[in-house]
Amino acid sequence: MIKNGFYFTILGADQIFKMPREIALKYKKSVRGKIFHIETFLVLRAKDVERILTNSTQHLTKGFVYNFLHPFLKTGLLTSDGEKWHTRRRMLTPAFHFNILKEYCEVFKEESDQLVEIIKATNGKVVDVVPISTQFTLNTVCESAMGIKLSNLGNDGQKYRNGIYQIGKKLIHRSMRPWLHVDFIYKLLGHLREFEEILKPVNQFTQTIIDKRRIDFNNKKMNKKEIEKEADDNENIYMGSKKKRFAMMDTLLQAQSEGLIDDEGIIEETDTFTFEGHDTSSACMSFTLLLLAHHPEVQEKLYEEIQMLLMEKMILLLMILIK
Repeated sequence: MIKNGFYFTILGADQIFKMPREIALKYKKSVRGKIFHIETFLVLRAKDVERILTNSTQHLTKGFVYNFLHPFLKTGLLTSDGEKWHTRRRMLTPAFHFNILKEYCEVFKEESDQLVEIIKATNGKVVDVVPISTQFTLNTVCESAMGIKLSNLGNDGQKYRNGIYQIGKKLIHRSMRPWLHVDFIYKLLGHLREFEEILKPVNQFTQTIIDKRRIDFNNKKMNKKEIEKEADDNENIYMGSKKKRFAMMDTLLQAQSEGLIDDEGIIEETDTFTFEGHDTSSACMSFTLLLLAHHPEVQEKLYEEIQMLLMEKMILLLMILIK
């Protein structure tokens, strides 16, 4: 399929969404392409995905399109490379240990219950699931990884979600227009100023999260006995010693107290994980719901499996009670 590169600059978001899927249906295999000077690779086959993922630690430098994220995420874990990437990765890995995640099962359950109720209220209606899934994932990420409940921040959560949506639109708009890839032209035409205006409430949201969590963290550190009581034998990798594993935000604040990261670094990683953590999960959930809607027979299988598991747990509980 050969088209003029300018053809892609006039496509709407829905057309951009449909095009790679049409190509996939036509060729039924991974496809290389080129739009202006941009090399693309539409990956469809599992063996091609494997080749890419198994070499992921060797090729850490991201494509130039990731540079468009720098005004927002700076050079956090998503956009950095080299020694900085390795250092931040070692620092943050303990925060996502399975034992840490288990502590937030109650958060996951509460947010999931709310999600189900919201979806139930849309029964029989045509609904855009993206805002629903985005609200769910952002609430979950903020309360678990960041230690902040969004309902306590008023309208800031909604402003953040709206800002992320606008940022996404701006990034797609820029990536599909090669002349805007040049920073000087992007700034000259006023796009950078517009982007920075969108970033203001997003940056304010991040700073609010950090400030609130820092107060809690410092209050907790003042109570030395409480910290010692909570300490366990888990290894904190970035410290190279045996001590308590912290959730992500507390890991960053603890690292700062050890001189391993500064304020700018905390902002970078908070922006990165708040954005990356909720946006990718939301996209995955939205696509899953879309596929389930198109395949009701799979929905039925999932329902049957859930019912079976619940029944098994109920029987196990009854057996325990009888004993």
